[in-house]
Amino acid sequence: MPGRAARPETAAATSPSSDAGGGPVQDGDREGATIAALRRIYRHALLHGGAHPEAILRARRLEWFLRLGCQAERVSTRVEQARRQGNLTYFEWLIHDARLHLFHEYLILHSAAVAGAGGCLLLPGPSGCGKTTLSARLLARGLGYLSDEQVDLDPLTQEALPFPKALTVKPGSFALFAGVQACATFAAGSWAVKYVDPESLVPGCVWRSRARVDLIVFPGFVPAATTVVARVDPPATVERLFTHSANLAHHKERGLDAFVALARRVPVYSLTFGDVDDACDAVLDLVEPLS
Repeated sequence: MPGRAARPETAAATSPSSDAGGGPVQDGDREGATIAALRRIYRHALLHGGAHPEAILRARRLEWFLRLGCQAERVSTRVEQARRQGNLTYFEWLIHDARLHLFHEYLILHSAAVAGAGGCLLLPGPSGCGKTTLSARLLARGLGYLSDEQVDLDPLTQEALPFPKALTVKPGSFALFAGVQACATFAAGSWAVKYVDPESLVPGCVWRSRARVDLIVFPGFVPAATTVVARVDPPATVERLFTHSANLAHHKERGLDAFVALARRVPVYSLTFGDVDDACDAVLDLVEPLS
């Protein structure tokens, strides 16, 4: 049964976290620069203004972790190493892992989510399946941004809650974000990641309220593949949601029942694609009847 997310390695950074995509910081400033970069990455998740009281509480709990939780982890040699290196990806894992405990009342899925007038579209899948690039294209086509990494699903109402962290862009998608200023970057050896503020893509796109899930699409990027959409039946949907759940073990039968109810209620599809614009068109064709 799925549990915590796998920890990224804490390899020595050859290009440490930088200030809004600028030059590398000096060793003495790296820890402060890392915290500043984390605040940029989670800026929209920490904003309180105009938010629902529940969202304010969630933001304050997350802010508490950013402010105190990282310091409390000093006993760990691996975390201390990550602090010295400015390893944003490791701290990102720490924050997401902590959310399994901070927000345990929700089913937490490894999924992207966007929303519109018709409700919420979930895009569950593993790293590299195309969640982030597809989400970014859907924002450009008028949908609102909830998350590209973790989705908190209310098991009673089947509503997704916003977790609008910066989009995590990996090397295979860098070309699709050419000309977009990263709010933070991290590189280790030959591997790198950029964090992109969603509102630098589409101003005002961050969705700040709950949205009931009304469509699920499991994306699967395959280089040079033709776009293919296929219906997924409820049993297969439950199996896939099970695979992409981060805390189903905590919810047990209650969580499984929530997945079964969701799979029976909403239309569910798999999407194989090699071209993100074609995939975006295909998804919008599925979204349109729900609008």
